[in-house]
Formats: sequence, C-alpha cells, structure tokens
Amino acid sequence: MQKICIPFFLLVTTITTAQINSNSQWKWMKGDSIVDVAGVYGIQGIASATNKPRAISGAVSWTDALGNLWLFGGYHCVTANNYCGRANDHWKYDPSSNMWTWMKGDTTADAPGIYGTQGIAASTNKPGARDAAFTWTDASGNLWLFGGYGWATNGEGELNDLWKYAPSTNIWTWMKGDSILVPSGVYGTQGIASALNIPPPRAGGVTWTDGLGNLWLFGGETDQTFQIVTYNDLWKYDPATNMWTWMKGDNTVYGAGIYGTQGVGAPSNKPGARSQAFSWKGTTGIAGTLWLFGGRSINGNNGYNLNDLWKYDISTNEWTWIKGDNTVDVAGIYGSQGTPGILNKPGARRAGVTWTDALGSLWLFGGYGFAAMNSGGGLNDLWNYDPSTNQWTWVKGDNITDMPGIYGTQGIPDLSNKPGVRGFAVSWKDAFGNLWLFGGSGFAASNLYWSWLNDLWKLNDCTNITSSTITASACSTYTLNGQTYTATGVYTQTLINSAGCDSIITLNLTINNRYTMINAAACVSYIWNSQTYTSSGIYKDTIALANGCDSIITLSLVINSGTSSLINAAICPGQNYGGYISTGTYIDTLVASNGCDSIRTLNLTVKTKSFSTVDTAICSGQNYAGYTISGTYTDIFVAANGCDSVRRLNLTIKNNCGIYIPNSFTPNNDGLNDLFKPTINLAFQKYRFIIFNRYGKKIFETYEYWKGWDGTYKGKEQAMGSYVYRISFTNINGYETENNGTVLLIR
Repeated sequence: MQKICIPFFLLVTTITTAQINSNSQWKWMKGDSIVDVAGVYGIQGIASATNKPRAISGAVSWTDALGNLWLFGGYHCVTANNYCGRANDHWKYDPSSNMWTWMKGDTTADAPGIYGTQGIAASTNKPGARDAAFTWTDASGNLWLFGGYGWATNGEGELNDLWKYAPSTNIWTWMKGDSILVPSGVYGTQGIASALNIPPPRAGGVTWTDGLGNLWLFGGETDQTFQIVTYNDLWKYDPATNMWTWMKGDNTVYGAGIYGTQGVGAPSNKPGARSQAFSWKGTTGIAGTLWLFGGRSINGNNGYNLNDLWKYDISTNEWTWIKGDNTVDVAGIYGSQGTPGILNKPGARRAGVTWTDALGSLWLFGGYGFAAMNSGGGLNDLWNYDPSTNQWTWVKGDNITDMPGIYGTQGIPDLSNKPGVRGFAVSWKDAFGNLWLFGGSGFAASNLYWSWLNDLWKLNDCTNITSSTITASACSTYTLNGQTYTATGVYTQTLINSAGCDSIITLNLTINNRYTMINAAACVSYIWNSQTYTSSGIYKDTIALANGCDSIITLSLVINSGTSSLINAAICPGQNYGGYISTGTYIDTLVASNGCDSIRTLNLTVKTKSFSTVDTAICSGQNYAGYTISGTYTDIFVAANGCDSVRRLNLTIKNNCGIYIPNSFTPNNDGLNDLFKPTINLAFQKYRFIIFNRYGKKIFETYEYWKGWDGTYKGKEQAMGSYVYRISFTNINGYETENNGTVLLIR
C-alpha cells in the first residue's frame, strides 16, 4: 500500500443535520470514485452538470441562507508531474439541481491575494490561495474567512487576514489583519476588545458562531523556524465593531492543558494547545456553548492525537473537561453499532469533520487517528454524542483503519454505501438537515493508493422516499423537470420531496424521429434525390413518418476538385523519368489521392554526356592521376551537370628527363669537378639531396639546389669509393620525382 504525504492543516466546519442513525444511508452524489482527478471549471458563474472541483484536501466550507453549499481553496497535487500547490477557487453547490458552479478565484495553483482597500468591497478582491483556513457564517448569510497557510502579497506562509464574502454580490472584502506575512499577533488585555488586537498567523484551528452573531476561534498551528508550534488561545470577533478579543488560553505556544475535575467547570481549566481538532456549537443559553474534541498536540517535532471532549460556556467564560482521556493516542471503545454506552468513546484523532443536529447532539466523522486498535491510520467511522446523557454512540462506518469506500450507483442511496477513510475533508448541512461530505485525502474505492479526493456524499435519515415511473415518447426532444433528453433510453432523476427526502423518478423515453447520416465524396458533382450538388456542404432531407414524426437524412458531402501540376526535370543519358528518356514535354492524367484526375505536365531535359582526351608525358618516377606507366587510360567522373564525364588519358613515361646526375667527381680543389650535384633543367620545388656512405650512414644533406657535396664529412675528407645518393623534388604540376643511385669519389 502506497501513501502520500499530506498537508498538516485542517478546517473543521460547524454544521447541523437531521436525525441520522445506523439505518441512514450514504448516497454518492457527485464527483469521482478514483483519486487525483482534475477539476472541470466550465464558465465562471454558470452552473453545469459536468462542472466539478478538483480533488483537494484542507479546503473550507460554508452554507448560505438559501441552503447552497460553498467550497473554497485547499491543497492538491498533480501526480502526473509531481507538483503540489494551494488553491483559491471558490465553488457553489446547489443541492436542488445537483450542480456545481465555479464562482470566483483562479484555476491555477498558488495565486497571491488581491486585497484592495481594507473595509471596501471590490469585484477584483480575492483571498490568496490557501488551505487549513478558518470559516464562519454570520446571521446575514455572509461567509467569513480567516488565516490558514497560503499566499499573501509577499510570499507563502501562515496568514492572519480576515475576509468577508457576500453571496448576493459575489464580492470579497478584506476586513482586518495583514496583507503581508507577519511573525506574530497582538493579544492586548484578556477579555478587552481592541481595534489593535489580532490573533497571530495560524492554520488548522477550529471555529464557532455564537447565538449573538460573534465569531469564535480556538487553537491552530504555525511553523516557527522549521518547527511546528500549536496554540490554545480562544478569540472572539465581533462583526459589528470589527474588533478581536483574546478571551481565554495562553498567549504563548505549547500551552499545557489544565483538566481539573471531569464534568466540573473552573476558571483555571483550559484545553492544551492543539490543531486539527473538532468543534460544534451547542444550544444551551442565549449565546450558546462551544464544544471541542481531540485534535493534534505537538511536543517538539512529535505529534500526538487526542480524544478529550471539552465544553466552553460563553456566559461564564469557563472550560469544562466533559469526557475522554487526558492522555494521548488512546484507542476507541466502539461498543455495539447504534447503541449508546457510558464506556463508548472515539479513539484519539484529528482532521475529521463535525456537525450538530436539531436536537443538540454532536456528530463527528473520520479523520486520522486510532480506531479500536492501538495503531493509527485513516478513519471513516461516524459517531454521535448526546450531551443530555453524556454518552457516545458508534453509528456507522468501520472500527478499523484504512478502509476503502463502497460507492454503489451514483445518486442511489444504499445501506452498504460508505465513504472511504479520509481526513481534511469538508462538510455541510442542507436546509433539510442532511449531511454532505466532500473530498479530503484518503482512499476512494480502493485502498491501494492514498491521495486526494473529489467525491461528494450525502447522508440522511429518510423514511419518506417516493418513486414514480413515467413512460413517454416524443419526436425529437423531451423535457422533464428542466432537463432535456434527445435520445431513447431509461433515465433516473432524484429530486427532493416536501419531507426533504428523495423523490426518484424513472423515465422510460422513446424518441421517434429517425436520423440517418450519409457521408459521400465526389470529384465534380453528386446527385442525391434527383438533385445535383457541385459544392461541399451539409444537406438535409426530411421525410414525414406515419407516426407524425420525421425521418431526417443528413448528407455530408465533399466535392473534390481535379488538380494540375507542372514539373521541370532533367536526367542524364541512360536514365528515365516516369518512363520518358528523351527531351520533350509530356502530359499525363493520373488519379489523385482523393480519386479525382490529376493533370501533370512534364518538361524533361536530357543532359549531355561529356568526353575529353588528354595527351601527356611525365618523367620516370613521376605520376599523373596516380598512373606511373606509359599507356592509355579511361576514367569516368561526375561532371558539374551531375552526369558522367569520360576522360581518355594517353600517358608517356620519360626516363631521367630534365635532370643530369654525374656518376663520379674529383674533390681535389683544382677547380674541375670538385663538387657532386645534379643539374635540373625544369621548374621544381621541395628539393632534397642526401649522401650515404657504404654503411648507410647519412654524411651529407641539403635542401638548397646550389649546394653540392665536396667529399667531406664534418670537415674530414672521405675515402675513395662509391657513395649512395638520393635526390627528390616536386615539379610545377605537383608530381614528385625521386632519383636514387651511386657516385664514385676519386682522389
């Protein structure tokens, strides 16, 4: 099994849902059952059945006042080119139409933010690409975004910028925080709001919205000098005043937890620093209560999973340790599926999703951590916590780690369906209280490859599912509930009935129009239905059928024209061109590749073959074109016109021509025959004259023609006798002559 490293941040979104139980059915609604799928963006602002976000983890989500589901950003990888990056694309999903719309942001990765002016909405504004950010929805249906890990205007890192998005205008507003990367925040005085206060940059914390419309933030992590540090500070943001208040926890990193007595609130109680935790909003009191579960605790470079459950009472500003363990990496106790138990508890985990139902029960799904065994991995278990009984119930999913999903048929709920294990997913609650789950990183339909997901799931508790069958026929098109069909077939639509459950419609459709396509090609003209066509084009003929519909015949016609070409060519004697061997003009009619006539005009020239005779004589020892013996030679060369050139050479060899070499000399200083040297009566170059004694020793050498040998060696007279000479030179034609012989020295 191969796994891929995943980003270490998470946003957990607070949502609410219907009364789900172990008989509730998962339904695979949209997206893919494989990993690492690219997005289909379509046209910005236009919904389409083919649109879908890319496979991604660590995105953030909201639900607007109309029940639409919103998705922003995240972290993704393209395994084909081994590239990973962060996103800032912004999507809307309409549960009623089951269609995605790309609303804002970029289709590329790692785009920086465009902040504009703080507090001023502008259509060009956009947050930079990021993952593991913090989100809320206010009472007006506006969407709020804070921090995460991503791109400011000056680079990549943890962020502390606060944004507001208005779905009604599709415009972002930069509300607070920094547009550049900063190293720290401003805590101010605990419990006192200030315009200067700002949480330190961070990612992977949790959020709530209280009953008074305030936005709450807890914990998270940041990277300080290549070491991850975590927080346990609790902050409140008031949209009415645009001010932050540090409410609780430490203003330093790695804050240790103070658990106190389980079930008893105290001013000194506080959860330990953590990231990637789970959060819910409770229903007690006007402002409500804030619930926190698990997450990841960091100690140096080591991370540990938690399963402690905490409640924060806004009215008393006190934390209470409610349930779970004050130790790390604890395995879960599942009990019987669907049955609550006082001993039941989820295993320590991080990076899952949560929501709250209409009765105030708390729900969590998946993440990374411990199932029923003390070995970590991916999770897909679904748990319910009832605050009134202080008991957990294992509702659905597996009690072991690293299980793949069972997708079934898209759009059809089934009790055996289940999402594969995953973390860093996002979730929503729709207007009917159904849970929606999207993406993350984990396993799809196979557990062989851990990677990024883009599957969309829905979980509900419907007992009022309705179904109906419609049998219809039409000539060309049939429209049902806004969807148009053009081909015969069986189609299924899943709508939402008045109870919020599925209304499944099966359409048995027959399209009666007959469509016939004829593809034809002709050279000059084509006759069809007694009409002659001379131009390429698409032509139609409609014939009425007995059932009142049409038989539509479409002719796709290509008229191919003849071609003509002119070729000027030349050949050598003995060759042929297209079978022609003589100079002249030839016209041929051929069949082109399109089946039509191709007229070719050939202007052919037969080039001449050249002949030449050379009569020459050379001296013995010389060569002419490599020949050194008298005779007649015939050679064939390639002439400038590319044809053969025949040369006949009549060669005569002359012996000792142009050179006289004495056979003796008397070096006695009488002025007669004192030097031995040749006499050359022709122009020459590269002259060399050497004398050897009878033992083969060289005793004289010169390259200057006017010098001769005086019968001495190193100033000493040599004895009478025979001496060997070698005389060589090159004539003006470049031929080298060498003469060897003996000379007699007489004294």
